[in-house]
Amino acid sequence: MNRIMGGAFRLFRVAGITVYLHYTWFLAIFFFAQSPLVRYSNTAWNYAEAVGLFAIVLMHEFGHALATRSVGGKADTIILWPFGGIAFVNAPRRPLATLWAIAAGPLVNVILVPIFILLHHWAIADSAHIDPNVFGFILAMQQINLVLLLFNILPIFPLDGGQILSSILWLFMSEAKAVRIASGLGMVGAVALAIFFLQQGGGAGSSIYIALIMGFLFITAFRAFKAAGAMGAMRGAPAVHSHCRCPNCQASPPVGLQIQCQQCQSRFDLFGAAGVCPECHARYTMVPVRCGRCQSTHPVGDWLTVATVDADTSASEPGTGNPADISSDPKY
Repeated sequence: MNRIMGGAFRLFRVAGITVYLHYTWFLAIFFFAQSPLVRYSNTAWNYAEAVGLFAIVLMHEFGHALATRSVGGKADTIILWPFGGIAFVNAPRRPLATLWAIAAGPLVNVILVPIFILLHHWAIADSAHIDPNVFGFILAMQQINLVLLLFNILPIFPLDGGQILSSILWLFMSEAKAVRIASGLGMVGAVALAIFFLQQGGGAGSSIYIALIMGFLFITAFRAFKAAGAMGAMRGAPAVHSHCRCPNCQASPPVGLQIQCQQCQSRFDLFGAAGVCPECHARYTMVPVRCGRCQSTHPVGDWLTVATVDADTSASEPGTGNPADISSDPKY
């Protein structure tokens, strides 16, 4: 999450959810607007169509976020970037709760289908008084929403369809095995989709964009496949702090990750104390900890999924520049 958010700026906040825009989004808009399809008499409508695409994506991501919160999960951030949108959600670790949080995104597109059909029929009925560019725009939005719906429900991890498949499999087997099956299919599917779309042509800009999207899908599926293997290997491992989650893969850190306070020299469980020394109250929420499942590194404060510490951390708190002495490698 931190790597993606590093190049993003805030757009607005609604319903407790903050929407960010990554600066590379403008590159996606440019490539999208270079489509060889000629729908409009003015190229400005190409850019309007690109913005419309991301508006549909944003509604889709709000579906994920609001559904997650409806089952008691955490969801307060959405980011738009070149590959679409990401809703940073943390649904309860239950298969049905996860299934609802994922399925709600495509459900938004399902709801939009009849709305765009009605707009299209209205445009046809009143075509004599409607700018042809407006007619073309409505038709494009209808097609884009349908394509996004069909694309997202493909059973290819990490697309929504792949995650829905994983959640359904989770009802009948372990979470690790379900994710491993879905992500394995995701890698195969990403390669197959890349070959299919690139064979369709569409210009150099479109080919580059498709290659980047499929590469992103493959890499994400591969990481999930590895993480699921590590998850399965952790069976029988020590107890974990269930109130903490890796921001990248949502794994919980184990109990007993000790740190020595630089001020009072006492030792304490880093996550059990929420990054605050119980003796002298020195704060260590900026100490980096590497996740043993996905190997990403994040400050302790980013692992906390409940408001146990003040979010306004000071850059001068102990352990921010030179991490405190952790009794073992900070990987769990």
